[in-house]
Amino acid sequence: MTDPSKAYHELLKEISTLQQRIRELEQDELERNRVEKTLQENQEIFNQIMEHSPIHVFVKDDCIRSIRLSRNYEEMLGRPIHELLGKTMDDLFPSDLAKSMIADDLQILNNGKQINVEEELNGRFYTTIKFPIQYEGKARYLAGYTIDITDSKQA
Repeated sequence: MTDPSKAYHELLKEISTLQQRIRELEQDELERNRVEKTLQENQEIFNQIMEHSPIHVFVKDDCIRSIRLSRNYEEMLGRPIHELLGKTMDDLFPSDLAKSMIADDLQILNNGKQINVEEELNGRFYTTIKFPIQYEGKARYLAGYTIDITDSKQA
């Protein structure tokens, strides 16, 4: 036969352990909510930058597909953003320019170093700064800024 006093104390101990675990889970949930809110805020900041940037901003994956583009690419390429995302440079630009871009992009991904290039598209001149984005110690993405320099070239 079990001692009711001993069983009672063990039950109290078990209840205390469960209460402690509940407090830990509540703290974990609060922390998860805080992290989610911070991530959402950072995403919204990034989205607003991409929406309102006066210069062209891009991010490409290691297959050289566009994964993020600033809104002004719609005007440059004459298509809505949703039609530009996930596309390769061959899908977006004339063949010679696309080949040059791909070669530059591969160089960045392989060497992990920034480069600056000048390009021409539809009679407009651009300077582009491209750089790798490291993830887990490897250049997994590349990003850059493209600035229309046509007016300064013509001057």
